[in-house]
Amino acid sequence: MISAFVFGSNVAALILRGILHPDMQLSNFGTRENSEYPGFLDGFFICLDFAEAQKFNIPDDLDDNMIRRLTRSLFPIFQDLKTFSNISYFRAGFVSKCGYLGRELFSNACNSGFSSFAFLNDINNDSMTFSYNPLLQPEIIREWVDFNVDDVSPLKYRSLIEYQRSPERHKISLRNMYYLDNLFFMRSYMVLSELKDETSIIILILNMAMSSLSFNLPVTAYGLFKKCLYLDPRMSEVRQACKDGVKRAMSSGKITNVTDTIISRYLDNDLFGFIWILDDLDRLIPKDEKDLEGML
Repeated sequence: MISAFVFGSNVAALILRGILHPDMQLSNFGTRENSEYPGFLDGFFICLDFAEAQKFNIPDDLDDNMIRRLTRSLFPIFQDLKTFSNISYFRAGFVSKCGYLGRELFSNACNSGFSSFAFLNDINNDSMTFSYNPLLQPEIIREWVDFNVDDVSPLKYRSLIEYQRSPERHKISLRNMYYLDNLFFMRSYMVLSELKDETSIIILILNMAMSSLSFNLPVTAYGLFKKCLYLDPRMSEVRQACKDGVKRAMSSGKITNVTDTIISRYLDNDLFGFIWILDDLDRLIPKDEKDLEGML
């Protein structure tokens, strides 16, 4: 799964450099090793065919047409990666590296019927009649493009406390802090998964949940708090923090019986796939509970 995550990071880096490649299929990419961290996080993929690539100014050229073209450029990759698991790892690498713009592009794919729900056999994807309209904020994107995120990694900051004290986190604006935190969390999960450090993974998920709650993503926070409890943390303070977090997320009024049912069904999913489901649930704006009931 590391390669799918790294591939997502590399595609994000391409877009952040203002390069649109309309035919981003796997056959158009080769591999190379990262000299500092061989085969890990960023490195691996290089574009072999730039014949169709087009340069654009980011964020100045990000009008509705460019957003549509960038979104559509991802679909050949989805077709090549095929499985929910592969695409969820690609998404994690892409969104974490591309930040706000990456999340907007992936969410915009829902307008073409592509979401996490399309892979879930017990979810009625056809019942979703709503669409997503990206409201891009150029200044957020411009700051991210100009910001060096390469060192925002557990390979440099060995603990969450070290990262929280890092110059990168102190320099970034509050508008982009969620995305910077998300980048560190995602990269940390890749490391901890390789180490099979279950206790640290639980604590990481707890911090991801608290971050989501702080940045007004109550459904994602609720799901991550429940995921943390599902993994049965041994530390009483962690369990209590999760229970308190569940209550705070529920107080938002956005946790319905249907969203709770969907979240409970997929608690045992790999974290990246689960986060994709949660983010799509956070994006839903149904008229009422009956609209959601058609999904089950």
